Amino acid sequence: MRDTLKSAPAITAAVGDIVINDLLDQLPYPFTVQLPSSRDGAPSEGDFPSEYAWALDDGRTDAVEDEADIGRAILVAAIKGYLEADQVGAPDPSDRELYDLIAARVGQSPGRTESSVMSALEADSAAFARAFADALARVASVSIQWVKVTVVRRPLATLGNPLRIGNLNLKVQAKVRACIRIFGRRICTDVTSPNVEFQAQEVRIDLQTRGLQIWAVPSIKNIDLVIRVRILGVSFTFTIGVTGVVNGLLKDRSVMVFDATTLRFPLPTLNRAFAVTAVEVPATTGATTVNLSGTYTPL
Repeated sequence: MRDTLKSAPAITAAVGDIVINDLLDQLPYPFTVQLPSSRDGAPSEGDFPSEYAWALDDGRTDAVEDEADIGRAILVAAIKGYLEADQVGAPDPSDRELYDLIAARVGQSPGRTESSVMSALEADSAAFARAFADALARVASVSIQWVKVTVVRRPLATLGNPLRIGNLNLKVQAKVRACIRIFGRRICTDVTSPNVEFQAQEVRIDLQTRGLQIWAVPSIKNIDLVIRVRILGVSFTFTIGVTGVVNGLLKDRSVMVFDATTLRFPLPTLNRAFAVTAVEVPATTGATTVNLSGTYTPL
């Protein structure tokens, strides 16, 4: 019969803040994290669906100016689709809303061109731009191709579970693909955002147990890109959900930081060893602790 004592007390280990701060001190600043990453340093493009929202610009949002002129690119694509649909007959029912928005302002004059349609829309810019932005929400999609997050300066660490890395000065850049499902085809435009600065951000690192392993799962808050977009002179804010995409990528790249699968603590004076059977990282603030439960087994 195996000589095993089942009443072994749990072992509690505390992680000192010197461990976290030493790590932060050794990182070079600024440094950039790219998602998805590539070995040669060039952006590795993927297709990561993103939430987005249009809103009439009221001047209160701290938005960056649209250097790529997204609004005009989307409008031109819609006009081209409208002219093609107009030439082949009635549009598909899914295209009817945008078709009618444009047709109501263009009329039935023959020989319509991109220039003449644009002029007709400009004549009713205030009403059309609002209706157009509202309709886009039902026929458009946004995906993120890649994101670069640059940590400008050394942050501060707060122990606990989760760990909190705060006082972050970040710069975020993303390549975004905006697509319109309109007039029987999918029209897309790619835009690379400027480097947008975010002050006093925080990264949260949840320590999760998976069997006898501890994994670090980072997440970040409030790094959505807000771009000021103009459609026919009417200003909107176009918010692109970078936060959810980045957190999804970070979750997929969680890191194992501790493995107790084969961990044993020999106790020679008792002729025993402590073998770990369970690992717990309790939710705490101000301190990070690891509880190890186990049994005594013979050496």
